[in-house]
Amino acid sequence: MDMQLFWDSVITVVSVVGYIGSWVALGLLIRWFIVKSKR
Repeated sequence: MDMQLFWDSVITVVSVVGYIGSWVALGLLIRWFIVKSKR
């Protein structure tokens, strides 16, 4: 396996996971904020 190709795929996977993770965290934060404001 070519190392350059390997690192390219690793960087792509990390960026995609980070992008999805930030949206999930944002969604959870909004949900938590709504639950707190209802009380």
